[in-house]
Amino acid sequence: MKKILSIFIIGMVFVSFGCKRAEVKKVKVKKDNSKVLKRAQENQKELTNEVDKY
Repeated sequence: MKKILSIFIIGMVFVSFGCKRAEVKKVKVKKDNSKVLKRAQENQKELTNEVDKY
């Protein structure tokens, strides 16, 4: 019985740790995506400015 309990607890710890790591990765990805979006918008503005010149 104790063996089953210890395995269950270890499993729970690993699951919670995995979830935390996944959340951290999601947050990082979101930040990267917002940076990429901002850069794309800036590039688009520059392109429209160049087009307006002609």
